[in-house]
Amino acid sequence: MIEDMDAPELEKAVDSAVKGGLLESTPQEVEELLGRTLQRRVLAGDETPQWAAGTFGPSSLARRFIDFHLNAIRRELCAPDGSGLKPEYARLVAPGATKAGALTTFSAVLTGVLGESVLGTAGASVAVYVALWFLHADLQQLCLECRALEGGS
Repeated sequence: MIEDMDAPELEKAVDSAVKGGLLESTPQEVEELLGRTLQRRVLAGDETPQWAAGTFGPSSLARRFIDFHLNAIRRELCAPDGSGLKPEYARLVAPGATKAGALTTFSAVLTGVLGESVLGTAGASVAVYVALWFLHADLQQLCLECRALEGGS
């Protein structure tokens, strides 16, 4: 259950990312950080998660993790009619919104969406890195691509 990750742990990870300048990092840097964190978790674990099967390096592991969870993330972030982001998330990335505020909200939301995949060691960091990755992405386009994939117009 997601309740196992306490809010202070997530708040500390977000605060560390903001103070560490990660809001200004490139998508490639975020993907590398996520990949290295995931790699440490996979190598330290007793079982290999489904998304980590096969050979991997940090960047490919990060991409596989995101791709594995992409549909669940889209269901949470995108409007059901395929028109783009849900309004509560669109406000977070609108002009004038703060990146730190968006990171805090998206990290909390993604912690819930990713569930068991982010629990345990470094779980808060994984949620923050995934949130940063998505903040670098064109979220509106991500939702519109979802609509196209599902055969919407």
